[in-house]
Amino acid sequence: MKLLKKILIGLLVFIVLLLVLAYFLPRKMDISVTEKVDAPAKYAFNILNDFKNQEIWDPWFAKDSTMTFTYGEKTLGEGAYLDYSSDNYGSARTTRATTVQDDKILLTSESEDNGGASMSYNFEPAGDKSKLTWGFSSEIGWPKNLISFFIKSSMKKDMKVGISNISKVANERWKNRTYNGYQVNQEVRQSINYVINRDVVPFAQSDKFYTQNLQPLFLKIQKAGVKMEGNSCALVYNYDFANNTLDMATAIPIQEEVAIEGAGTETLEQGKVLVVDYFGDRQGTMPAHLAIDDYMRDRGLFNEYPVVEEYITDPTEEKDPSKWLTKVIYYLSE
Repeated sequence: MKLLKKILIGLLVFIVLLLVLAYFLPRKMDISVTEKVDAPAKYAFNILNDFKNQEIWDPWFAKDSTMTFTYGEKTLGEGAYLDYSSDNYGSARTTRATTVQDDKILLTSESEDNGGASMSYNFEPAGDKSKLTWGFSSEIGWPKNLISFFIKSSMKKDMKVGISNISKVANERWKNRTYNGYQVNQEVRQSINYVINRDVVPFAQSDKFYTQNLQPLFLKIQKAGVKMEGNSCALVYNYDFANNTLDMATAIPIQEEVAIEGAGTETLEQGKVLVVDYFGDRQGTMPAHLAIDDYMRDRGLFNEYPVVEEYITDPTEEKDPSKWLTKVIYYLSE
């Protein structure tokens, strides 16, 4: 009994000493980590300036299977936000407070469990590579500040891992032109004439619209005695995200531009294009489009409309959708 009493008294004294120590420790946690990035600063900036990239570099997401991200309607630039939830780290909303040109990003994080925090990313060119400084700052009340004293070193290690992940992704984009597994190639495409049927349709109905208009266009081409030249396509002239609609056309390439009764025409002149080979169901091409968007953002390029999806594989001959090849094609502005 006396031994148990001594143990309890010793434990109480230890707790009191910890609380006293916490009282004198800083109540603000500031962490700064600077590491090299194996790519120009622009590439690292663009990865961090878009929350949809969070899962491919975040060090805590990689080691916490319970963590989930919920993206805001806006993921890119100032005002974008991201909610995360985790059994280990709690939940919070991270908001991009401001983007300062191409050399600094400021963020704030609000959590019911852990209070508020601010973060910053500073980008510094270093030849054809760069340096990234990740800063973290948080006000922590007594006695929680004692915990921060012990986790500071662990957080620094995680932040270094995060920058290393960013460096790998940025290098893949810079050197190999690879974005989330899709390689973006730049080519010169010859002039192409199309017979089309064009309309504004809901996003969810785009594949149905393409399919329903394909056979009638074939019949009109055959009736006119015109020869096809190439694979059928969908042409997208505009994305209206406010109304969830597409201005699009079902298109069949022909040898020369001719007027066909009951159909429209479109000629895409010779020009430089970006191309991604996508394998899978036609309705799942969005990641390929996003890969080209990121490629253009990294290199300061812009595209012209329409965007082309060229369907290489005939689904009536190949039944496995995972083997269907679609070429996603963006014409570059000169």
